[in-house]
Amino acid sequence: MKAPLSLDRRYGWLVHLPCLPAPDGIGDFAAATQLIDVLQAAGATLWQLLPLHPPGYGNSPYAAFSAFALDPLLISIQWLQASELLPSALPASPLLPKNRIDVTAVAQWKYPLFREAYERWRYRGERTAFERFYEQERFWLEDFTLFWLLKQLHDQQPWDQWEPEARNREESFLRKLKRAYAQQLEFFAFLQWIAAQQLDRVRHRARQAGVLLIGDLPLFVAYDSADVWVYPHLFKLDRHKRPTVVAGVPPDYFSPTGQRWGNPHYRWQYHRRERFQWWTRRLRRLLQWFDYVRIDHFRGLAAVWEIPASAPDARTGRWVRTPGASLFRHWLRTFKTLPLLAEDLGTITPDVIKLRERFGIPGMKVLQFGLESTDPAHPFLPQNFDSPLVVFYTGTHDNDTAVGWLQKINPSTRQFVRALAQRDDLLSLAEWMIDQVLFSTARFAIIPLQDILHLASDARLNTPGRAEGNWVFRFAALPSPDRLSQLKHKSFLANRLPTVTSHQTRLGRTRPL
Repeated sequence: MKAPLSLDRRYGWLVHLPCLPAPDGIGDFAAATQLIDVLQAAGATLWQLLPLHPPGYGNSPYAAFSAFALDPLLISIQWLQASELLPSALPASPLLPKNRIDVTAVAQWKYPLFREAYERWRYRGERTAFERFYEQERFWLEDFTLFWLLKQLHDQQPWDQWEPEARNREESFLRKLKRAYAQQLEFFAFLQWIAAQQLDRVRHRARQAGVLLIGDLPLFVAYDSADVWVYPHLFKLDRHKRPTVVAGVPPDYFSPTGQRWGNPHYRWQYHRRERFQWWTRRLRRLLQWFDYVRIDHFRGLAAVWEIPASAPDARTGRWVRTPGASLFRHWLRTFKTLPLLAEDLGTITPDVIKLRERFGIPGMKVLQFGLESTDPAHPFLPQNFDSPLVVFYTGTHDNDTAVGWLQKINPSTRQFVRALAQRDDLLSLAEWMIDQVLFSTARFAIIPLQDILHLASDARLNTPGRAEGNWVFRFAALPSPDRLSQLKHKSFLANRLPTVTSHQTRLGRTRPL
């Protein structure tokens, strides 16, 4: 069984929304609509975003506190003012950094304003739309607000360190909590409602501009999340509700001890028994806003590397098969088409390729990895593609920037790149990398904004394996009009300006029902 898939030749940018320039210390939904205007000026019809959930440990969007909630810090203060939920004149904002995200300072500035907006909304008494939203999203929203409240009451401690009544979700305890903190719980739900409304505006603007939005579905969720707290039976936990095995990848060329991520693994037999309800709800929520959904660590839907929770690193793990095909068949019955992209990097075995091809899901190729190999036959080099159903990148959010990478490569790699490009200048090489992606046969070409701007390593977003210093970079400005014009001309020459920009060309339908 295969989902019909027809991709136009398009190109776009990879941009983490919080990294956008904005007046309140973090990129917000108003800044997102401004970026869409910039994308349109550059001839770009794709925007790949990273997860928009409330980030957890290390401010990582891939270790979020919920697989369903939106990060309230992305709410635009300007849009709250425009809707008269905040006064037009506000106290001067604190001096927040322009080129990095200080989450603590942003929260200290924004949350009092959110509280004021909530009080104004309560005074208005216009509850119909909010109550409709609450009922529609109750399956995750009610539990998330309880989780969020308990995090505040326990000074942000992980849920497994709460008192037994809270940790075990005893009904009498939760009833008392709802009565005692009814208004605070409603405030948290109000923020989710506002965030969803503002993201709706972003989606609407993207459709007007003919820009397709690509969302992100991390395969694993954080242990300290509302999802594990609410549904412990769906995860491999012991009787104390702590993981018995955790996620990661085995030792390879890049790491002799592998990577131990620490996320709990799924009890797939329970997901099957419940007809993949939790997974289907995740995808349906993302498809409210995104035209495509990228599955991070796609190979984990064929088999996962299970590491004993007591192990200090990933060397003692083992491969365990997972029912990805059953999940995709269920999704096809539910959504009729699968608007998915696969992050199929890393240790890729024939079963992973078979699963991806069986359901017609495009995979990823990264030019940096192909060039690092110094092998002219490497499958990530554009002349070696065997299928156009590919999403091709100069680099991803886990890579160094193109300029930073070029500055650090060893002499043999530098010689290989210069020989291919037939040029020596650093910025010319970085631009050549963009051209290689744009003019390739890949249907989708995606360039990180850092590479569009030719930024060096200090603009890198994430370094895997590094515990601190990730996810704090922020753009001080967007590309100049001259740069946008240059990119639009290149996209025309590369035949990446679709003749029809309607979203109906995406998969032959506008939205799964």
